[in-house]
Amino acid sequence: MTTYRLTPLKNTEENRQRIIEKTRGNMQKTPKKKASKAWAPVIITTIALFMAVFLAVPYVQQAFFDEQSFTVEKVVIPNVPYDSLIASTYLDETNEFIYSTENGFYAFDVKKNEKTLLVDAPQVFRDYAVSKDWLVWAQPVNDENKIHVLNRETHKVNVV
Repeated sequence: MTTYRLTPLKNTEENRQRIIEKTRGNMQKTPKKKASKAWAPVIITTIALFMAVFLAVPYVQQAFFDEQSFTVEKVVIPNVPYDSLIASTYLDETNEFIYSTENGFYAFDVKKNEKTLLVDAPQVFRDYAVSKDWLVWAQPVNDENKIHVLNRETHKVNVV
């Protein structure tokens, strides 16, 4: 705010005119109001709704339009410790669980309810790959990990 120093003038009319001129000048220099940003909440809400719909569509589509082609059934594998079954693998093609215990790799046929020894191994293996034709795992041999491959049809083990 501007301060005025009023000097005593002989004519108070001149003093009054000077004050009016200064006031007019200050009134014309007032800053203009900035444009209102009332549109910002509308745009933010629109973007948020679009993102919510975009992220929700796959879940809604899966829940209402995809047919569930599987059923859950309870399978009990007798005389096998639970920690051996944590890393087990289910093969849908053969309806069997493949798991490893301290005695080796086993296959449990769910339909026949029978257990088959695939490979006699001296330890429990957590990392292995299995298909209906192959079983692959890494086993230490002479302080070095070697890859073992079992052909499930011929029951031959190759060390790579």
